[in-house]
Amino acid sequence: MIIFGLLTISNVHHAHHRIQNKPSKSANTHRTIRELHFRKVDRHLLRMLIIQILLLTILYIPQAVEKFHITFKPFDSDSELADAIKVFLYNIEILLAFIASSIPFYVYTLAGG
Repeated sequence: MIIFGLLTISNVHHAHHRIQNKPSKSANTHRTIRELHFRKVDRHLLRMLIIQILLLTILYIPQAVEKFHITFKPFDSDSELADAIKVFLYNIEILLAFIASSIPFYVYTLAGG
């Protein structure tokens, strides 16, 4: 995801340079304002990408740890309470994974401006 996000930002950056006209000397101020706007957009896209990656990482790590834990230590305890706690924690981790699936929508909506 990091690679595709960075490639998308790079493609947007290169697209701005491909469609740019050759400005005359009198249009220098307009060009600098436009370049500042493109830099601002690029920083905004990079910030959105970093926020999305951090949130997805934070929300998916508990499920990965729990799956790793279940692989080596299955639900074979003697106590029903311990099994109930494990199932409850597993359900919380599944909920976090579902929340992580909706994160891109909220990041783009809230940070999209």
